[in-house]
Amino acid sequence: MRCASPTRDRRRTVGFDPYRLVEPVEALFGSLFFYRSPAPAGRRRYLLASLEDAWELRTSGLHHQGRPVPGTPARHLDDLLRSATEQGGELVFALAYDSLRAAPARPDGTAPEDRLLGFVARVGAAVRYDESDGSVEIGGDDELRDRLGRIVERCLAEPAPAPLPRDTALCEVLSPLDEARYTEQLEAVRGHLRRGDVYQAVISQSVRVRPRMPVPEYFRQISHRYLHADFSYWVSLGGQCFFGACSLPHLAVTGDRVSTRVFAGTQPAAPDSAELARVRRTLREDPKYFAEHIMLVDLERNDLGKFCVPGSVSVDDPLEPIVIGPTTYLATTVRGRLARPLDAAAVLGNFPRGVVTGAPKVRAERLLDEIEDTPRGFYTGAVGWYRGDGADLVSSTVVTCGVRDGDDVLLRCAGGVTVESTAAQELHELQLKLAYLV
Repeated sequence: MRCASPTRDRRRTVGFDPYRLVEPVEALFGSLFFYRSPAPAGRRRYLLASLEDAWELRTSGLHHQGRPVPGTPARHLDDLLRSATEQGGELVFALAYDSLRAAPARPDGTAPEDRLLGFVARVGAAVRYDESDGSVEIGGDDELRDRLGRIVERCLAEPAPAPLPRDTALCEVLSPLDEARYTEQLEAVRGHLRRGDVYQAVISQSVRVRPRMPVPEYFRQISHRYLHADFSYWVSLGGQCFFGACSLPHLAVTGDRVSTRVFAGTQPAAPDSAELARVRRTLREDPKYFAEHIMLVDLERNDLGKFCVPGSVSVDDPLEPIVIGPTTYLATTVRGRLARPLDAAAVLGNFPRGVVTGAPKVRAERLLDEIEDTPRGFYTGAVGWYRGDGADLVSSTVVTCGVRDGDDVLLRCAGGVTVESTAAQELHELQLKLAYLV
C-alpha cells in the first residue's frame, strides 16, 4: 500500500539557524532525528523528522512500535528498503557500534541493561532546510504543519545568538581522560601488536562534562565550531540521545554507485594552504602514518568488495589533507558499483568501519571488547538517511559524539595505535580531538 505524502509548505528564509529548532521540535515530536548531510553533492540539507513505524534493536531483542518481534534486523531492513524504493518513502536509521554483536552478561551473570542498539524508522512530519537557497519546507498533517510553522517563524523573528569564540570553554570537565588507565590499555595493545595479533587498534576513552548551557544549545555551539564538517546529527529515541558533527562517511549511495572515505593521520588544523601542504607532506612521508593509512584503505577496499561488482572497486584522491574542526587528516576515497540493488548486506557490509576498530578487523574488535571499560554505544556507529524515490542513501560514521546524560554529556574520542605509538603522543591526539567540544 502506498503511503500518502504529507502536505508540505515551502518558504524562503534569510539568516536561518536550523539548530535552534532542535529543542522545540524535539519537545513537539517526543523524539527527533536531526541530520545535516552534503547530499546531493554541492548542497547541504538539514532534516528534522519525527520517527514513525520505528523498528528498534535493543539488547533484549528486536521491537516494532514497542512490541517484541521475531526475525533478524537485516531481514526487516531489506523489507523496509524495498518498500521505500517502491513507494517513494524515506527512512532514517542509526546503528550502535556493538549492534551486531551479542551483549555480554554482567560479571554477576545477570542480563545486560536493556539499551537501544539501533533503529530504522520512516520519516513522518518534518522540517527540511536547504542551506544553498535558504528554503524551508514543512511537511505533516494540518495541525503539525501549523505548529511547526509557528516554531520556524519564532526562530526567524528572534535573532540567533552569535556562536561563542573558539577559546571560550563550553563545559566544566567533571571526569577528564584517565591517563593512567589509557597507558595501561596502550601497553596491553602493544603486547598484541608485538606478537602480530593485530597491526593496529583504535582505543577509545570517555570523559564526562557538564555544559555551561542547555544541552541543545551546547549542540548548536559545537556544530558551529564544526560548521565546515559534512555531517551533524542529533538523534533522540527511547530515552536515549546522542549528537555530534563530523566529515567521515559510512556509505554514500546514488543508484548503483557507492563510496566511502578513509581518514587516518592526525595533526592540528592547518590555518592556510601553505600549512596544509606542509602537513600533507609530513603525514605522507611519515612511515607510521603512511603505512597505517594504506592498511585501512586496503581494509575498506576488501569490505566494499563484499557487495560490489568484481573489479569495480577503485581508490580515488589518495592521501588528500582535510581540515575538520581542530584537526587535519589525510583522506582517501574508495568507490565501487553495487552488484545488486541496495540491501541490508550492503548497508552492513563495512560495519563497523576499520577506521574505528583497527586491523585485522575481527581480531581488533575482540581486543577492544577486552580492554575498553564500557560499551561504545553509538560512538563509532553509524547514522543515515535513505530517500527511496531516488534510491539515494547517505550515512556517516559517528566519531565526534556526545551522549546526553541528564544535565551532563559523555564525550568519547579514540585514536589508532600501532607498535610505534607512545602514551604521550596518543593522549595529546585525544586532547586535540576534544578541543572543540570542551
